[in-house]
Amino acid sequence: MKKLAESLRAGKAALAPRLQKIWSRRFLWLRVLVLSFLGLAAEYVLDGQNALLHLRYWLYHVQTDILSPAGDGALNTAFVAIDDQAYWLGDYAYRAPLRRDQLAILVNAIAQANPRAIVLDIDFRSPLGSGNGAADSHYNDETTKLRNALKDAAKTTPIVLARSVDTGSGGELVEQADIFDNFSFAPYESNVYRGYIQLEFDLRKIAPCIDAGGEHNLDSLSLAMLQAAYPTTYKEIARPGPKGCTPAGAYDIQYGRFIARKKFEESTYAAETVLNSDKDAMRALHQSVVMLCGTWHTHSYRKGPQIDLHDSPADLIPGAYVHANYFEAMVHNHRYPAIGQSAGYALELVAILLAAAFMLRVHSVAGKLAIAFAPALLMIGFSYLLLQNLGAFFECTIPVLVLGCHVLVEKIVEWRSDAAKYGALEAAAEQRQAAVSAPASWQRGNENSRG
Repeated sequence: MKKLAESLRAGKAALAPRLQKIWSRRFLWLRVLVLSFLGLAAEYVLDGQNALLHLRYWLYHVQTDILSPAGDGALNTAFVAIDDQAYWLGDYAYRAPLRRDQLAILVNAIAQANPRAIVLDIDFRSPLGSGNGAADSHYNDETTKLRNALKDAAKTTPIVLARSVDTGSGGELVEQADIFDNFSFAPYESNVYRGYIQLEFDLRKIAPCIDAGGEHNLDSLSLAMLQAAYPTTYKEIARPGPKGCTPAGAYDIQYGRFIARKKFEESTYAAETVLNSDKDAMRALHQSVVMLCGTWHTHSYRKGPQIDLHDSPADLIPGAYVHANYFEAMVHNHRYPAIGQSAGYALELVAILLAAAFMLRVHSVAGKLAIAFAPALLMIGFSYLLLQNLGAFFECTIPVLVLGCHVLVEKIVEWRSDAAKYGALEAAAEQRQAAVSAPASWQRGNENSRG
């Protein structure tokens, strides 16, 4: 018993300094925890507002393209563009809405190339947003020509029409009326597909299936393209049920790899070349999913910004290229499920606490700086490994910035502490210097006062 008591006393004596050291640093750990939770709260707010989107796009481009050059494969899409020549100087006569009789002629010309599908990335919604499109009665003749051209093409070629959605009074999504609502494509209705053209604010996310308040759920334009051209792949992704595609929940968010704008431009042909049956153009359209879109400029011929441009990980690109990116990502399986937000928060907190623990054991400035930035590097590395090995995407941009701010705050606190210590030492040194350099008469006076 005596030896046991001595062992316990020795253990207590050895443990006491460590416990005292930990207790003396309780305020540091409290600061670390408070800053960590404040950072997580700030991250939650910034993420909900889609903040710092340009930085997110850049980092996403680095992860999915520069560090992971898997190659895009052969394009399945080609584009027929109503450009400045056709819109401002040609038969379209810079009119809004677009001349539908001219669109009918162009659809007929595209159909002659025997494409895999024809996609109209053009907004045909009613000016009223609802009803049966009666407000378009001024254009009945040309509307009839376009409808008939599409119906005729649907005999042999799948047709994909763009739909529009808007937000209702209760915040719900509502499908908008368009010029095809009261028109029957029978007996070729099964060869006509529809998808909404509105895009997510964060363009990295593939536009999903939605419930737009109708009898059937509504595909995005890229999903409708996939259904028309590759129905088996569509079934795997969209999981169609009694109401059509299955609306995506938060757990279904998919991120798609982006193809460089230049590669899409190489497969883009002016409407005039297709109308003239250019051999290269017709060869490129053959068995491709052909998207009919607009690329003219807003002010006049080659003046002003180009219509329908969107900032994306592939820089500024037309909306048709965005939809085509999603389509190509699904066809080539270049899509990545998102890691849950809770898992990201947990990883971030663990990284911060580990870094703080290591910083307490390192005394050199260089070592502390290296460890301070370790959590941010861990976030980036973890995201890259997930993408490479599990095909999953972890949004690390905001966590990295929060960790960077955390490091900055810690360094400011440390610098203030060092400044306070230096100030105290400097004051003490001045007092000693003053005592040493005091006049001899003052020193003698002190001796006399002591009697």
